Amino acid sequence: MVTTVSSTRARFVAGATGGLLGGLVMALFSMSANFLQGPGLWRPVKLIGGLVMDQRAINSAGFDLTPIAGGLVIHFVVSAVLGGLFSLLAARLPDVTVTLYGVVYALIVWFVGLFFVLPVVDPLLVNETNPMLFGVSHIVYGAILGWWISSRALLRT
Repeated sequence: MVTTVSSTRARFVAGATGGLLGGLVMALFSMSANFLQGPGLWRPVKLIGGLVMDQRAINSAGFDLTPIAGGLVIHFVVSAVLGGLFSLLAARLPDVTVTLYGVVYALIVWFVGLFFVLPVVDPLLVNETNPMLFGVSHIVYGAILGWWISSRALLRT
């Protein structure tokens, strides 16, 4: 069923929902890739937790609830906010191109984050992550986000 979202608030909330879905798939992709490459399943989430815990976030091997929970909360809040913002920015795009624009948006977020924001707020993540895997993870996020928004006709006013 396709619904039309007309208010700005409703569009933001629907985009935030898409951002959460994209963030979930992004996290699962990144965690799986890190598991297969060797750093460990929980490494990406712990690196995000490094925003508040610094090096302590990755000092323990395996499952460690505090940095993992912190990393997941941070990741999902950022995913939701970015999804909501994208939904507002994409309000006038044709449905057929929104998934592509979602990927472009996510790559812009990746570039700005990796080179400008994260070196200041979470240098541990920048220094300890594979930038290409980080970029591919953002492509996954953007594709899911764009698909979610276009499949729900969120762009029509």
